[in-house]
Amino acid sequence: MAMTVPGSLIFRVGSQDVLLGEFLLPLKAVPGDEPGEMSLLLDTKAFRADMAELLREAAAEVEKLPDDDPRTPENPEDPDMKVYVTTIARVCHEANRVMQIAAGEAPSPHWADAPEWQRESAVQGVQAALAGATPQELHERWCEAKTAEGWTYGLIKDDEARTHPCLLPYAALPQSQRVKDHLFHAIVRAFPATSPAEAEA
Repeated sequence: MAMTVPGSLIFRVGSQDVLLGEFLLPLKAVPGDEPGEMSLLLDTKAFRADMAELLREAAAEVEKLPDDDPRTPENPEDPDMKVYVTTIARVCHEANRVMQIAAGEAPSPHWADAPEWQRESAVQGVQAALAGATPQELHERWCEAKTAEGWTYGLIKDDEARTHPCLLPYAALPQSQRVKDHLFHAIVRAFPATSPAEAEA
């Protein structure tokens, strides 16, 4: 028997929330540690297929959204691509926030309220994925960047102590965390590798 829970992908631009799509999160029952115990886990294969289709449809809508955030950094050598990458990063950030809520974690702030380091981290992740990085490589790059900034592994995420429970080798991550890397990767790959302005040039 298929089990699902409803979900939605919402993109915030300034004070405006844009519903990009609604979907059902597919779940599967797996045996727990105790006899007779069952746990519900995300069916990642079915989820990735469903999200890929949803994101292909959402991609066209995202490109129509104005880039009206004054904090968005601009690259004078390639402003069109910078805006395009930042737009994708916004979608990835908000999608990750949905996954945090679904996993019962404290969610990151919406993109408009996120600190600069968090936004730049998402931008760098998009650039890496567009260049061909796999979900595992995205996680490894994230770990390297965090470690360089003085973060270490900890059971809980603590911004002041700079500890994070995901500072682990990719194979040691819980499945719920690996899903986030695959979701980030799927979102980026749903967009064309070049900006609309470059494609028309």
